[in-house]
Amino acid sequence: ISVSGLSKIASEDDRYRIVGDCIHHVFCGIEHLSDAQITTLIASYGLAEILSAEQLRAAWNRLMTMLQKHFGTANATAHERAFRLHKDGQILIGSIDLLYQLSEKEVVLIDYKTCPAGEKLILDEDSKLYAGKYSGQFAAYRSALSAANVDVKASLIYYPISGMLVEIK
Repeated sequence: ISVSGLSKIASEDDRYRIVGDCIHHVFCGIEHLSDAQITTLIASYGLAEILSAEQLRAAWNRLMTMLQKHFGTANATAHERAFRLHKDGQILIGSIDLLYQLSEKEVVLIDYKTCPAGEKLILDEDSKLYAGKYSGQFAAYRSALSAANVDVKASLIYYPISGMLVEIK
């Protein structure tokens, strides 16, 4: 996905948040949305000049192909799966972008990030864009799923802009 037209929208701080919100919105229903509906969603974010239904469907298909190659075919997928976790006197509430269900009790956990950086910065432990900085987020997800007696086979970040899929240990 090329996002070279991003300079036309919002402030620099907001640009990738807007693109990320749009991609999350599309991905949570992509299996049931027509290209026309995806195009309407993209336009509602003011991104019609830089994103297309074709690009987002290709990014989604790339993710599904990688997941099938590494984990086999899913029994089901769950999008924006809500969770609530009581831990250490706190209540954590959130949603998991995608659960790729291998069985009723085993999943692959996927979170989407719209960082445009390439492999070098995403995998560099000294970079502010390092994928590993999300390990706490994934630990909370795994704890919530464990409390529901669901095993996490893998925890992954998918970067739809670059097409990268990174495992978080």
